[in-house]
Amino acid sequence: GLNLNPLYKLGQGFDTYYQLNYTSASFRTTLPLALNWAKERSGKGEKFFLVAHGNDLHTPFVFPASSLYDMGFKVNSRLNSLSGDDAALFAAYNRLLPLERTKEVIKLGDGDVGHLVARYDEDINYSDGLIGDFIAALRSEKMLDRTILILTADHGEGLFDHDYFFHDFNLYEDTLRVPLIIKVPGLAGR
Repeated sequence: GLNLNPLYKLGQGFDTYYQLNYTSASFRTTLPLALNWAKERSGKGEKFFLVAHGNDLHTPFVFPASSLYDMGFKVNSRLNSLSGDDAALFAAYNRLLPLERTKEVIKLGDGDVGHLVARYDEDINYSDGLIGDFIAALRSEKMLDRTILILTADHGEGLFDHDYFFHDFNLYEDTLRVPLIIKVPGLAGR
């Protein structure tokens, strides 16, 4: 993401710091690159530390729409016609969606909110599949049983539980509470 930009000097102390386009880097792109990088190090018998980040759960939702969760919500036609540029810049509050580029404000109804939450749920499902593929690849490369794997998120989303859809400008639990999954070879789960 933006905060991982080399401008912020997060690469200090690392042999390699590689960052893709921070506005659109998807696990679809970052995880295969991370796997190849890990396979190179593993093939040389090197120990390594690797962080792979994806912006998949940020707007605009760029994953393939499956309609797995979006079950026919009645949606404002203007909401459905937003471009990636529009979607990347909006911050909905109190069911009002201001568009920075056009200065338009879209009033969101129940169907719009249901649609947005469904799209977010689809994105979680999509990202979960990509992460699952990465873990399966680590297993098939015989790397998983000697890798400490940590999965977390930088924030949650409001999803209008407290008038906010996104994660900006609030400190509610739905934004702050994120998963932390740690898998250590040889240790039983809890």
